[in-house]
Amino acid sequence: MSIGSSKTATINFGGQVRYYTYTPSSTGAYTFYSTGDSDTYGYLYNSSGTQLASNDDGGSERNFSITYTLTSGTQYYLAAKIYNSSNTGSFYVYLERSAYTLTYSANGGSNAPSSIDNPSYISSTCPTRFGYTFSGWAERSGGSAAYFPGNSITLTGNKTLYAIWNSAYVVEDGYSYTLTWGSFPGDNRVYYKFTPSASGSYNIYSSGNYDTKVALLNSSGTQLASDDDSGSGYNFDLTYNNFIAGNTYYFMLTHFDDATSGVQFKVDIDAID
Repeated sequence: MSIGSSKTATINFGGQVRYYTYTPSSTGAYTFYSTGDSDTYGYLYNSSGTQLASNDDGGSERNFSITYTLTSGTQYYLAAKIYNSSNTGSFYVYLERSAYTLTYSANGGSNAPSSIDNPSYISSTCPTRFGYTFSGWAERSGGSAAYFPGNSITLTGNKTLYAIWNSAYVVEDGYSYTLTWGSFPGDNRVYYKFTPSASGSYNIYSSGNYDTKVALLNSSGTQLASDDDSGSGYNFDLTYNNFIAGNTYYFMLTHFDDATSGVQFKVDIDAID
């Protein structure tokens, strides 16, 4: 069998069963079904002869329809017959790839990936939310992240994934912080929240072997300053002279490396006398 084409099943004597084989090239949900005037019955088996599914009247009129998740590279057998073992006749057998939709919810953020049918992987696009760091996707809005950009996925039905957010890390001057990126693209935004105890100038810089960037934003999300490569190598090094004591600021960190795991660098924040 092949997707989108039909086979004519001719039953020449009562009880005769027609067999068809299919080996999918990709894992996913597939539908085997019949059309015609006969009351048909279908069975799906694996290569060992174990029955995986069966159906009588799940299709139009009295035709069978079987939807099942098949594994790439595995051979399957469809057995088709007329339900009444005394009857003969002909009907058509079809195979289609079932369309299941993966929908992404930004869950309070924005720029979620577009919905897609039958994906093989989680989108590499990360949603955004000011003051929050995206930590992955979950099957409910208040769940724990269990799906991550680039992970493989097989749908057995329509699914919605919800963005999971972590509040910005609270940081203080005079300390060094190690940031491990995890399994995320470099454009995923990591936020540090900073409330200076004294007005004046502060310096934030990174150190490590990665191409890093920082943007300074006020509590409304307005960008006040940014830096890309002023530090050593491709590190950022940003000094801002107009911090006001008691006001809240955010450092938004990103990186430009192709790697999506193992990215680690240090961030230091220092007051300048």
